[in-house]
Amino acid sequence: MKKSKKILFAVFLLALILLTVFQFGLFTPYNYFTAIRDVHAGKIQLIEYGEPLLPTTDSAIHKLEDSLGVKTISLGCVITTQEINGIKQYNYVMKEFLNH
Repeated sequence: MKKSKKILFAVFLLALILLTVFQFGLFTPYNYFTAIRDVHAGKIQLIEYGEPLLPTTDSAIHKLEDSLGVKTISLGCVITTQEINGIKQYNYVMKEFLNH
């Protein structure tokens, strides 16, 4: 292989890796790796986005959160696809931790 083809292949491979990492939300605040870190730190929380399913002023929800030791964070409606992918991975790790 010529040197120019090797360089072109390396650049293509790097771009593909960065695109994949970006698409799965690894550059967002909530992703697989931050979920693992938060579990080890004992910071158990679930992230929600979009319209809230339950009213946040409901005291029963806060009592449930306190009794389970789980915090819910609502990020609102305006988020990117990458953030959604990261949140899905984050919540998956948290739910696996809570189920075991």
